[in-house]
Amino acid sequence: MQHKAREIRARKLLDKVILIDSNILLEVKLAGSHADICKHFLRKVRDGIIKSVIIDFAGGM
Repeated sequence: MQHKAREIRARKLLDKVILIDSNILLEVKLAGSHADICKHFLRKVRDGIIKSVIIDFAGGM
């Protein structure tokens, strides 16, 4: 039953696109206190479990 619920949640995640904030990447790069959970999240992105985007904000003049 637990496996089935996890599978349903995973399918729902595939229907959404998550915006990745740069702080997630900085947390990993700087080995912050939340680096492990950020790495876990990014692995799910890499493996295609979570769809995501990163916006390149170039505030040039």
